[in-house]
Amino acid sequence: MVPEDFGESLGINAGLSDLPPTITALLGIDPQNLPWLGRNILGSPADEPVIWGVKGWVELIVARG
Repeated sequence: MVPEDFGESLGINAGLSDLPPTITALLGIDPQNLPWLGRNILGSPADEPVIWGVKGWVELIVARG
């Protein structure tokens, strides 16, 4: 699901925090079980994050399971 042309647009919003989980997924490692702040932007639309305030790493890890 990688764009074939570097100029191709995926039509989604992404930020720098989305790079680590996306690169991890491209390397064949499931990023869902890792405590990333971002998301895999090449994943399915069902992987959209639920946005809420995060006070620290403990809350993030507990929220992700």
